[in-house]
Amino acid sequence: MRIADMNWMQVEAYLRGDDRAVVPIGSYHARFGVTLSLLALQHIEAGVAASITAFYPVLAILIAARFHGERLTLRIMTGALVAVAGVVVLFLR
Repeated sequence: MRIADMNWMQVEAYLRGDDRAVVPIGSYHARFGVTLSLLALQHIEAGVAASITAFYPVLAILIAARFHGERLTLRIMTGALVAVAGVVVLFLR
């Protein structure tokens, strides 16, 4: 069966035994994120778009904590939020 014909639960079960499909799936999602960032730059101010883009690592940390069991510490969240705050401060008028 092809991955394109599977549902997400079947893909997850398949990837437990064979993780060669992770690279193409990751490549697709990376391009999608860049495309959305460029689209945001076209339609809103650069500072707002940069702030939204800088928030992605915070979302990645939360996803890793929720779905992959990563330990969420105050140091990790503080560092991520300080980075986002730095971008916001750079683009304030």
